[in-house]
Amino acid sequence: MTALFALALAAAPAPPAGLPDPPRVELTLAGADAFRNGNQTLFRLQVELDNRTGRELKVRSNFGSAFDALTVVVRDATGKELARQSVAAHLSPFAPPGRLFPLAPGKTRGTLTALVDLPAEARALRVSVYGTLPGSGFDDLLLTDVRPVAVRPTP
Repeated sequence: MTALFALALAAAPAPPAGLPDPPRVELTLAGADAFRNGNQTLFRLQVELDNRTGRELKVRSNFGSAFDALTVVVRDATGKELARQSVAAHLSPFAPPGRLFPLAPGKTRGTLTALVDLPAEARALRVSVYGTLPGSGFDDLLLTDVRPVAVRPTP
């Protein structure tokens, strides 16, 4: 039986050369809302981390979640960068070395908030999110696609 299994593995086609392996952890920006409040814009972003490593990742943070090392990038409709801000910029830290937050295999959803100073005329924006999972052993940079978002008045 072992010889048959080895033969099957040897006969399996190799992945095409030059193509990168699919990411083992993927960050997706699933939704985005933006609300104007005076000189600031509040972004509420729904993100999803898909852990396909086959094991639980333990993410270290001095704040409150596995998402704390992510950064929001805001661009205008032409693609010009208007702001770049950590989602932890408005949070109070715990004492070092922080805490470990488990990221189970599969999808984990969360909502990020960022309060960003933007010009009053900034209405049609594009946002993306990038960052890392500190202390998890997964060292690749995570990056979402860019999503359009319209700034609305605060409800």
